[in-house]
Amino acid sequence: MLSKFRLVCILGISIIMTACAGSSGYMKPSQSLLNPTTDKALVRFMRPSGMGYAVNFNIWDGEKVIGNSVAKAQFDYLTDPGKHLFVAISENQEFLEANLEAGKTYYIITQVKMGAWKARVGLVPVNKGSEFWDKVKEYENELNKLQP
Repeated sequence: MLSKFRLVCILGISIIMTACAGSSGYMKPSQSLLNPTTDKALVRFMRPSGMGYAVNFNIWDGEKVIGNSVAKAQFDYLTDPGKHLFVAISENQEFLEANLEAGKTYYIITQVKMGAWKARVGLVPVNKGSEFWDKVKEYENELNKLQP
């Protein structure tokens, strides 16, 4: 009896550990990452954490939903240059203002934080020399690629 209990526990733990990547009905797998163009800027939203994998965060550009931030995944947003207000909504609302230039790629890390009722969200711009700068290339290779 004890060996069956151990087997069930090991199986359950294995399923939980391998199911850390989230999913979204609004996002679908993508084969590749986009590149900026001469007249568009590229914003790459990355969520390297598996914490809160069951909670996806809607990401907005002003009043337009541009995608869902999903655990262990990334998605690209090709947009016009100029001023943008990115918003992530969960238990809280997080705002990030950006002035984008055509032909450039920008990286934003979606962070997951403990909340009172559900996960809270944070948006962290990645700049040269910042905390996540040295990890961006690793994330591009490791994270699941999604598209809206």
